[in-house]
Amino acid sequence: MYPNAPTQPLQVRKGMAIASLVIAIISLITCGGACVGPIAAIILGIIAINRANREPGSFGGKGLAIAGVIISIGSIGAGVIAALAVPNMIKSKQMADEMSALSTLKTIETAEATYQLTAGKGKFADLRTLADQGLVDSGLGMGLRGGYRFTAAPMIGPNQTAMYDAFAVPLTSGRFGTGSRSFGTNETNVIYQAEGAVELRGTRTNRRPVGGRPIAELMVSNDLLAWLRAPTTPVRMERFAAAPDMSLK
Repeated sequence: MYPNAPTQPLQVRKGMAIASLVIAIISLITCGGACVGPIAAIILGIIAINRANREPGSFGGKGLAIAGVIISIGSIGAGVIAALAVPNMIKSKQMADEMSALSTLKTIETAEATYQLTAGKGKFADLRTLADQGLVDSGLGMGLRGGYRFTAAPMIGPNQTAMYDAFAVPLTSGRFGTGSRSFGTNETNVIYQAEGAVELRGTRTNRRPVGGRPIAELMVSNDLLAWLRAPTTPVRMERFAAAPDMSLK
């Protein structure tokens, strides 16, 4: 009808290829996005590549689709690595914080003993008072350190023996918390532990905190268990210094 009229150029469709690439990039940023995003991007990319191969005049974006598939495979790998590495990193951080809490409790023990013999005149003190006396640093005097909350609670009563409870409780407990164990000590200088977030306090008549177990006792129990399971394995007998003589005569 109009022989000399210009023809409209055929538009090549790239929507599916672009979608594959965009989803792949988002999945890479989110380390796999629970694998839903990468799988969707791979499916869209493969369909886009097949269409571009069969009908190159109608479908394009083959390079975009290939990039989307490659990035998606990479994001799945990143997600797997993150899933394996993150829990181990959290566990390592928990163990480091727990060791730091134990060390801090030993510092509190020393500070309490020093205060009792000097400014305390036979009595114990809380952390703020110990910090004011320069026996612990000001940060510990505020009660927070390394993912744990620290408390020193003196027992004060007329004509009664001076006592105190000091304990370290994780700010959040559990697999992804700042700690999985709580620790406590007192004027006996024995450190106790318990699972979870627990304030390990004793009473005036029983200085062993309810639910707490001495760490030294746990060490002995673990070695005894190992010895019972494998009698031929040498046991580190130095840990049984307080136990009855078990050697053969």
